[in-house]
Amino acid sequence: MLKHLVCRRVNISKITLTFALQARRSLVDIEKSQGEALAERQIAEGRLQVAEQRLRELEAKLEEEGRESSDIDMLRQRLAEELEDEREQHQKDIAARDFTTDQTRKKYQGQHHNFWPTFN
Repeated sequence: MLKHLVCRRVNISKITLTFALQARRSLVDIEKSQGEALAERQIAEGRLQVAEQRLRELEAKLEEEGRESSDIDMLRQRLAEELEDEREQHQKDIAARDFTTDQTRKKYQGQHHNFWPTFN
């Protein structure tokens, strides 16, 4: 019976040792996985910081281009207004020239009739 108890105790010790070794391996695997996960997290955080910096740069560039676009829109509007003013002035000049031409033609036609009576 003592032998049986000793064998049983040895078996329990072997099982306990097996569980302890498995637990140690699991712990080593978990620590390894945790280390890998931590390294991946640090890499991801580094990428995130780079991405955030790039995003800030792009936002600043977009804001600058927005200001430039506003400036260009203002210039475009100003040029359109100047072009419209030039068109109106040109139309006035044409109207004045046509009026002067008609007046001159009428004047000379009247003088022509006075100097050259019509013969019927």
